[in-house]
Amino acid sequence: MAAKTGVLHMFGRHFHIVMADNSVAVLKYKRVPNRRIFDFYHTEVPPDFRGQGFAEQLVRAGFRHCLDTRFSVYPSCTYVQKYIRDLATEEEKKIIVEKYY
Repeated sequence: MAAKTGVLHMFGRHFHIVMADNSVAVLKYKRVPNRRIFDFYHTEVPPDFRGQGFAEQLVRAGFRHCLDTRFSVYPSCTYVQKYIRDLATEEEKKIIVEKYY
């Protein structure tokens, strides 16, 4: 199955992809108060669309946004942690923070 849209950004809240059946895949994030850090805290892909690379697309778009705006990433989501371990570029790895408090 395919997506209706590419990755869209609801600034300050999430990145999402509208799927062919109108369901939504999402990467949710929040800004850490008074810091240039986004906490990527949840990814979700509808069951019929899992295993097709949509979560990767969302996380990659999130990292691109952070690189473009000079923000760091705190990866509290387990999928984002897996992405970092298995797929992140060296450039993306440079903006990861282990903690922010």
